[in-house]
Amino acid sequence: MLKTLSTDGILTCHEDVLQHNCYVYSFEPEQAAGAFSLGLRDSLAGFFKVAADNSIDGCPLDKGLIHNHYDTSFESCLVRLGAKWGACSETPALEDFDQRIDANCAVMQQFVAFSL
Repeated sequence: MLKTLSTDGILTCHEDVLQHNCYVYSFEPEQAAGAFSLGLRDSLAGFFKVAADNSIDGCPLDKGLIHNHYDTSFESCLVRLGAKWGACSETPALEDFDQRIDANCAVMQQFVAFSL
């Protein structure tokens, strides 16, 4: 059922308990991050500083994105099963709770707008 429901895309909203900054795991058909990934990242960046280029949990973070990193995650699985787009937003758990809620609202709105 989830495979069918996620055909147009999948978005999950998480928080990173170790962060003061935001970032996004994203999956797109193209090798390079495009409008989908950048739009989600930019939505979060309206609320928090984007995490600096680095590595998070062994994944390369570049300009606030961990892009097309296929692993055992829920989002990665659904994209491999046919979802056109996939993403997991990561808000910083070390920042204000209400601000995290607002950021997740913005990222959901961006996801829906892109999907339409």
